[in-house]
Amino acid sequence: KKILLISTSKEENAQSKIDKEKVLIMNDSCHYPLGLAYLYSVLEQAGHEVQYLFFSEHAYEDCYNEIKEKLETFSPDIVAFQILTFNRVSAYRMIEYIHEKYPLVNLIIGGIHTTVMHQSIIKKYPYVIAVLAEGELTILELVKELSQPSLNLHSVDGIVFSENGIIVKTRSRELIKNIDEIPFPK
Repeated sequence: KKILLISTSKEENAQSKIDKEKVLIMNDSCHYPLGLAYLYSVLEQAGHEVQYLFFSEHAYEDCYNEIKEKLETFSPDIVAFQILTFNRVSAYRMIEYIHEKYPLVNLIIGGIHTTVMHQSIIKKYPYVIAVLAEGELTILELVKELSQPSLNLHSVDGIVFSENGIIVKTRSRELIKNIDEIPFPK
C-alpha cells in the first residue's frame, strides 16, 4: 500500500497577529511528530511505501497546497492524520477535502485529540477510522485489513469506526511493553 502520513498546520484562527508573523519562520523542529515517525518506521518495515508531511509551523495555505500536490504526485491508498488539539481544524479541513476529491482513499486518524474525542469526530466524519492510543501495532493490522477483499474492521483492536450509522469501538489494545520491539522512529 501507498500510505501518506500527515501532521497539518496549527489552527491559525487561534493565533495572534504576532504569532501569524512567526509562522512565516518555518521551524520544523517544533512539535516534531514522533508518533508519525514511529508509524512511518513500522509501516516501511512491513513493506509499505510511506511518505509524510509535517506542517506544524507552516501557514495553512502552504499546508493545503503541499498536501494537494502530494495527493496528485504520490496517489496514496491511505492517508493518516495525526490530530492534536492545536491542529484539529486544519486536519478536519483536509479530511473533508480528501474525502470529497478522493472518495476511494481510506482515511485514518490518530493522536491524542482523536483518542479523547473519537465519539464526536466519528459522528461528524463517519468515513474515517480512528486509531486510539498507541498506533504502531494497530495501524499494521488496520492496513492489512483494508487490503482484504471482504473488510472486517471488528477484527482490529484499538479502533473506532462507523458501521451503518452506529459507532463501533473495538477491544482496547494493550500498550507496547518493550519499545525496542518496534523499529527506531524515521
